[in-house]
Amino acid sequence: MRRWSREPGRAARAIMVVALSAALVSVSILGSGCGPADPQQAVQKFLAAIEANNWYGYLESILPERVRAVTSEELNLRKEAFSQHQEEFEDVKLEVKQEGKDKDVADVIMVGGTVSRKNPETGEMENMGLVEFPEEQRTMMTRKYKGRWYVDIMLASEDIQPEEVEIEEIEVEEPRE
Repeated sequence: MRRWSREPGRAARAIMVVALSAALVSVSILGSGCGPADPQQAVQKFLAAIEANNWYGYLESILPERVRAVTSEELNLRKEAFSQHQEEFEDVKLEVKQEGKDKDVADVIMVGGTVSRKNPETGEMENMGLVEFPEEQRTMMTRKYKGRWYVDIMLASEDIQPEEVEIEEIEVEEPRE
């Protein structure tokens, strides 16, 4: 029988090197996660799920705390509404803006491309350039959570606040007699 080494401990060191190498590889794979590594990839995944009408991919691309805040009844209603929409995106160009000191939050703006949506009344696909929409509608907030980037949109109706409307006082003149 052949021995690999006559030096004591050499085999143990070789096993240790192999084990450490395997550990480093698995840590780098697990550390990078399976999700988007940057805000742009998060939005691309979100849009791809919408285009593929992939409900579970859509939910996976949204910040987990937003998904957990939705009741099961509301989630079922949203799923039904989601399945009825048909959208296709083409040549989408994205621009990432990170403002402030928080490096775990970024806005992603769609600065080019087109979207085709099925008109529910006619049943036909209608094309529109993304830049034709107001910038606030083309901007998606993204947030990093546990090493992955997600789209941060409100899903639960309790999270969605009605817009504050300023009521202007109107002076009413007394009727003349």
